[in-house]
Amino acid sequence: MNKNALTTGIAVIIFFFIMIASVMYGKKIPIDTNNYENCKYEGEITEGSIYVLGDYTYTYIKIPDDKEEIYGWQIKLTDKNATKIENNNFCKMIDSRPIISTEEMYKDSNLETIDVSNLYTNDVKYMNSMFANSKATKIIGLEKLNTSNTLDMFSMFSDSNFEELNLSNFDTSKVVSMQEMFLGCQTKKIDVSK
Repeated sequence: MNKNALTTGIAVIIFFFIMIASVMYGKKIPIDTNNYENCKYEGEITEGSIYVLGDYTYTYIKIPDDKEEIYGWQIKLTDKNATKIENNNFCKMIDSRPIISTEEMYKDSNLETIDVSNLYTNDVKYMNSMFANSKATKIIGLEKLNTSNTLDMFSMFSDSNFEELNLSNFDTSKVVSMQEMFLGCQTKKIDVSK
């Protein structure tokens, strides 16, 4: 076999491997969020346990309360420097233990758009600084957040840059802190009609 044919053959093989790899690993595969009703954790769950799903990191935390200690998961965007993320799939629970905090979830993030339409917040008690100092100008699904059990919204949108905020469905009946919720917020239109 001559040297040119061998080099060409190797180049073709490498090209096909690259093509196959880009199809297998570079393709965005839609994930049905219904599969994430109750994510499974491998091993024993203790305070500080970490679970990662896609672009989000969950940490098992304990929050002292006046009546009892509350245990559950806190969720945060893993890479705050990312401008876009692959998918917005969230666990509703992890091993039947609830998500109780979205504190600082997108704080200081560089995302261009934030999509929380699939975020299950029925058990979330703490939303403080959730979007603080976020660079995003657009937020999708904010009106879908269930805030009926939320206690803390301190600094939730402070120093954020959203073009508009639709808070019309926010239930703030249990919220005890809304201090500085919009401090330094650059939003020009906020719907709080409810």
